[in-house]
Amino acid sequence: MKIRNLIMSLLAVAALAATGCREEEQDLGLPEVKVGTTQLSFDAGIGTNTVTVNTTRDWKAVATVDWIDVSPKSGVGYENAVLTISVLENEGYNRTGSVRVDIGYDYKTILVHQDGPLGEKTEGTGTLEDPFTPAGAAAAASALAADEEAGPYYIKGIITTISTTFEASGTYGNASFFISEDGTENTKSFQVYQTYYLGNKKWTSSLGPDVKVGDEVIIYGKLMNYRGNTPETEANKAYLYSLNGNTGGDTPEPPTPGDVKSVTVAEFNAAAESQTQVYELVGTIGGSINTTYGNFDLTDATGTVYVYGLTKTELGYGTQNDKSYPDLGLKEGDKIKIRGYRGSFGDKIEVMYAWFIEKVDGGDPTPGGNGSGTQADPYTPKGAIDAVKDLTWTSNTDYQSTEDVYVKGKISRIASGGTYTEGGTYGNASFYISADGTETDEFYAFRILYLENKKFEEGQTDIKVGDEVVIYGKLMNYKGNTPETVSGKAYLYSLNGSTTPGGGGDTPTGSSVSFETNASAQTWSAETDGTYGAGFSSTTQGVKVGYYKHTSTSTAVAPNDKHIRVYKNSVLSVTAPTGKKIKEMVLTTEPNAGTSKYCWDMAGLEGGASATANETALTVTWSGSAEKIVLQANNGQVRVKSISLTFE
Repeated sequence: MKIRNLIMSLLAVAALAATGCREEEQDLGLPEVKVGTTQLSFDAGIGTNTVTVNTTRDWKAVATVDWIDVSPKSGVGYENAVLTISVLENEGYNRTGSVRVDIGYDYKTILVHQDGPLGEKTEGTGTLEDPFTPAGAAAAASALAADEEAGPYYIKGIITTISTTFEASGTYGNASFFISEDGTENTKSFQVYQTYYLGNKKWTSSLGPDVKVGDEVIIYGKLMNYRGNTPETEANKAYLYSLNGNTGGDTPEPPTPGDVKSVTVAEFNAAAESQTQVYELVGTIGGSINTTYGNFDLTDATGTVYVYGLTKTELGYGTQNDKSYPDLGLKEGDKIKIRGYRGSFGDKIEVMYAWFIEKVDGGDPTPGGNGSGTQADPYTPKGAIDAVKDLTWTSNTDYQSTEDVYVKGKISRIASGGTYTEGGTYGNASFYISADGTETDEFYAFRILYLENKKFEEGQTDIKVGDEVVIYGKLMNYKGNTPETVSGKAYLYSLNGSTTPGGGGDTPTGSSVSFETNASAQTWSAETDGTYGAGFSSTTQGVKVGYYKHTSTSTAVAPNDKHIRVYKNSVLSVTAPTGKKIKEMVLTTEPNAGTSKYCWDMAGLEGGASATANETALTVTWSGSAEKIVLQANNGQVRVKSISLTFE
């Protein structure tokens, strides 16, 4: 009994002791993590920094990437802990990782940013040297209108999922799959749709291996925005440039100078495809001609072949077409000599990456002998006559005409009543011009307006025989036998070197110009600006307009038939004619399905002011005083369909 009583007494004491401990236990409160900062920044070298941590429970600290280390990796609640966060040296692009401090019920993330010597990683520019990432390709395609195409471009990535293999497609010989930059399925994937095999061929088992998840590929071809909501490669207009580093064979050395084979069209069609062998062909332009990129049929006595892109000069295999074909002034029926590479698209044989050599059979020995109609290379009067001699005319309302072109010459004769003064309220003039001011190879300037495309006014300099003029506007072949300007659709671009009324570059107060920017209204050329990068430019009425990639992730695309596109973080540059300053500029923007999606404020990089968007009027307005304005689209894409300028 004594022993039993002793045991019971001891148990009671223990219970009291336990009860006493529970009563003294501290209330930890709600689970909570507090950190001294949620962001750290490091330069490219090895670095260390500290962050304080306070929690209401025991904690763990975990780095999410292998270039970050954290110490200590755990601690107890209510401890005023100090985390030491270290980073390794960064030899690449800027990068971001994180450290997560977690108690199970709550956590905080500390973002860790580290600069790199290569700077901010871009999404590529679409060239072979700098291919688009999948995200970059998706962004470029998403910027297109529904079912609009662009390119061709290069895209590099790793296959994440496969919709259809080459083998499974059977006789189609194409494949559809998704790629991402790191091979994981994520929101930055891009769809490669019905693409051909290496060498732009339909796949057969004899050509090589089929594609599989994890393969690293480079795709070359056109992008599109299918139905306005699916960025992808255009069906059968793209192919595998490389598969796990293999381009279909060893890459031979570039052709040495003079390694050119002169062949007939039949011999070219029978030749093997090559990215190095240069072929020279002579033939006549025909078929359906794309005057922007220089696509057409070339025919000689032995057959016909399709020329996929002719440029003014050699750009090299794999380079992007610079749209210089219009500068050549070529037309259907011209016999020309070209050089290029033997390629194909699907089953169609093509002369690829071709460039112009010369006209033959009495044509000009070099391009530009009679001008090409551009501002930099205006037609001579003889060149203008040749440009329209094959155009048809049925009536005053049913005729063909050229796009707006430039013609330069000296006034040789003035038509009866043909001066501006004699024209009275009509304010136009009619006269003849030739290369040397004589009555040889004269071109008829019919009812053209004055400088700046305005009617002539009293007190302004009239025209006279011997004046040197540049005319800008549309040309026609009246009644099939009189090459001339289209009445009221051409004007004096310059008179004895002056582009402004009054001469000497004087600018009347309140003078202004307005023009559309689309591909039909202007002649745009690819151009790389030394400050703002690659893009396109055009000059009209003495005003130079350019738009360039700058810091955007999207490469500038050529104008379409509605507008130009200044992507987010790209720039628009506008330069006044010599001697003028812009005091106001109004951009009229193109809406998206009736919304103001493409009308945004723009930041001023040059010219001293920013531009303000009016989303109701769909305009972006700049005011100030500058010879040159450069505006950056910081908030979103701005689609410019026309520009109006007022000068001081």
